Amino acid sequence: MASYTHADDTAFLGEVLQGRLDKILERYLTRLSPITAIHVEGPSMLCGSDLAEWRALRDASAFRYTARLLGRGWTTVRRGAGAEVCVDLPHVASDGGLPDDDSTRYIRVRVEDGVATGPLVAHLYDLGPARGYRLVGIERPEK
Repeated sequence: MASYTHADDTAFLGEVLQGRLDKILERYLTRLSPITAIHVEGPSMLCGSDLAEWRALRDASAFRYTARLLGRGWTTVRRGAGAEVCVDLPHVASDGGLPDDDSTRYIRVRVEDGVATGPLVAHLYDLGPARGYRLVGIERPEK
């Protein structure tokens, strides 16, 4: 029977745990959108961090971001430091006038990273150029 030293046990346990972590990350960060820490920056940008890119689950070239304002067309995606992703939000409403929760101020933005099969869908209200956007919800549909 083989004899193991404490160092052998530690190395083996480390390999097993790393293998399990890799499988968990692969399962959850490539199906539902791995974009997290979603927030509005300034008056007209939606930003977040892509955990799949941050954990280097794929080569950096595999991450090809697209964003679409549902019912309104495509918009620009900017890459920041690390795995930060920001989406330009063109204003659809003016300052003042309509109530903040008026349906004409409401938009949905679909963001895809090119790796996960499911997108991130952010729900926002455009409060006008002076007050910017308010994030009111996010979804991570499977497809």
